[in-house]
Amino acid sequence: PIAPENLTATVLDAVLNKINLSWNMPGGMKNKNDVKYYALFSSRDINDAATSNNLFKIIPSNQNRLSFSISKPNKLNYHYTVKSLDRYWNESSSQSEIKSVIIPSLQSLYEKSKYSQRPTLISQNGHKFILINSAIRDELRLEGVESTEKELLLKKSLQSGINIIQIQGDIGKYEKITLSFKEKQKEVLLHLK
Repeated sequence: PIAPENLTATVLDAVLNKINLSWNMPGGMKNKNDVKYYALFSSRDINDAATSNNLFKIIPSNQNRLSFSISKPNKLNYHYTVKSLDRYWNESSSQSEIKSVIIPSLQSLYEKSKYSQRPTLISQNGHKFILINSAIRDELRLEGVESTEKELLLKKSLQSGINIIQIQGDIGKYEKITLSFKEKQKEVLLHLK
């Protein structure tokens, strides 16, 4: 089938991170029944291919829009594209244009950290975030340290650019947080007390 056209991505509600995606049925189709479904893809990087690894949702072809909220965004930018699927689940060889959405609730965090090369711990609206500006893709290991005891808080893949990582749970019991970067072979301490 032919790929959808004119994808738009709009923030409907900045507080709830409500997003609306809409697109047009592929132009030049001889038969409207050629498209049975639309496959929506969400990627971390604008250059990522639309593959099953970043498949977001499949919806019937009688719909050409989707609204949803991102309750716990884990990145500043979300990139979306759409492909058509026929009744045999063959997908269009090309995709719609890629549209990006900036999560408004994270925009101010980004502005605070974009010039910093050191990881930054930020508390906003009762939530704790670590902002990391990484030059390369890397693997992060985050541990809470109390005296000589370490507790694993999370492991996360980092993309090149700004990474905004929400920390779940109470970190107030720790003296410091250790950030270990696998590729850089580097460790950074954030002192909490």
